[in-house]
Amino acid sequence: MSASPIKKGIFLLCLMGWAGVWLLLYLLLSGCSTPGERPPVQAGQILYSAKCASCHRLLPPEDYTSDVWQEYVSKYGKQMAEAQRQEVLDYLQKNAKPSQ
Repeated sequence: MSASPIKKGIFLLCLMGWAGVWLLLYLLLSGCSTPGERPPVQAGQILYSAKCASCHRLLPPEDYTSDVWQEYVSKYGKQMAEAQRQEVLDYLQKNAKPSQ
């Protein structure tokens, strides 16, 4: 008797870990939208979700200014490769709260 598709899906999610969960969620949701319905997901957004959520809850990019995000990524993003850090920072700064 073979396992149900749901059991197979849960098994695969357990094997892939959080990064795989985020990737799978992105792929599933991106296939459900129509062009122009919402802005495309950026690589930095995926990295931000995958890397930063492993240590703490995700903060909305619009809660802080570009300068604050620069400080946070410099201070807390040391475990990421430089290219990944820059992708995350680009995403956060693009969506940051305007400076006063």
